Parts: sequence; C-alpha cells; structure tokens
Amino acid sequence: IIANPKGFCSKPIVAKSHGFDVESLLPTASLESLDYQLPVVYIADIHPEYGTLGYMLHRESVNASMAALYPSLKSFRTRPIYSGGIRPKGSAFTMLHRKVGFPENRQFRSPPGETDKKLFFSPDVAMANELCLTGDADPKEFKFFQWATVWLPKQLNLEYDDKLWITISAPLEVLFEDNQLSKPLWKRLVLSLPPDRLLYPGDASTSAAA
Repeated sequence: IIANPKGFCSKPIVAKSHGFDVESLLPTASLESLDYQLPVVYIADIHPEYGTLGYMLHRESVNASMAALYPSLKSFRTRPIYSGGIRPKGSAFTMLHRKVGFPENRQFRSPPGETDKKLFFSPDVAMANELCLTGDADPKEFKFFQWATVWLPKQLNLEYDDKLWITISAPLEVLFEDNQLSKPLWKRLVLSLPPDRLLYPGDASTSAAA
C-alpha cells in the first residue's frame, strides 16, 4: 500500500503515527518534495484477531546499520537497515528474502495470483552472508528491517475509509529496491498506476496542498 498524500494531509495525527509530519510542511509543498517521506508499506499478514502486520519499504533507519549490528558479516556491511515501523512493535530485527532452504524459514502469504513467488523471513543472517561470499546469492536479495508497522484489528480498514492508502499490485522485486534511486520508491509506484488511479488530475507533481 502507498500513502495518499491528500488523505495524509487531512489526518495529521494518523499521518504522524506513520512518520509523516504534516505540521512541518510548507503550505506550498509539492508532491515532488515529499516523495521520499511518503510511506510505502508491504502488507505481510492480516489476522482477524491480532491485526495487520506490515513493513515500511522507504525509510532507512538512522539509528541502526548492518555494519554496527553484524560487523563480522562482510557481505552486508554496506547494506541499510530499514525502519519497518515508527514504533517498536513486532520483531526487533527481520530479514526478508526469497531463498528456499534456510533454517527456521517462515513464509509470508504470496501476493494474489503469484503463488509461485515465495517470500520468507529468517533469523539466519550468517547463512545469508555465506551464500553471498560463495556467489550463490547477492546481498541485494536480502532486506533488513528494524521493527514493523502493526495495526489493530479493523484499524487499517478505518484508515482506508479516510482515504489514507491506495492498494497497488507490484512485483516482489519492488520489496528489495532501495529508496535512494533516481526516483524515490513512492513516486516510481505512483507512476506505474493507470490514469484513473492517480491521486490528482495531471502528473504526480501536483501540489499536495490542492
């Protein structure tokens, strides 16, 4: 799911709970200036009793790094850790990957229509490092998260009612892309939407204050 900036600006308290501080924005702020801040969240699990679990894909952690957390694992020293959530909820550290055969591998639900595409999380970072050292994997095939985004049961539905989010279908490869490319992840996903799903008439640089 990706943030709808107009919806976020109309609900500043909820927006701030997802790391988007509306009060700090200038009145003339454009979407282009907000692209790196707007949340992109992978919904990993939905449970009727425990709620919804997701991971923010756009927000690199400023407090944690693989070099500091696992200094002996050469393959991942330059890889970022992402803030899966704003608050300390869920697991303190999660590694997402698509490799079969890891000890303690746990599989996330496959996207609709993509049951052949597997996505796992596993605590065995050392094994991942070994696979990279032997050339059997690439460090970019693994993504690391600190904490997660957790909604209470039906809480995300209420945010949908307030038009805070847009659900999109994207290939699993998107999960492993970094946010600091020529265009931030949120904008790349918005530009992949058909015209009738755009947030505003015209292109994605329309003023957020509109």
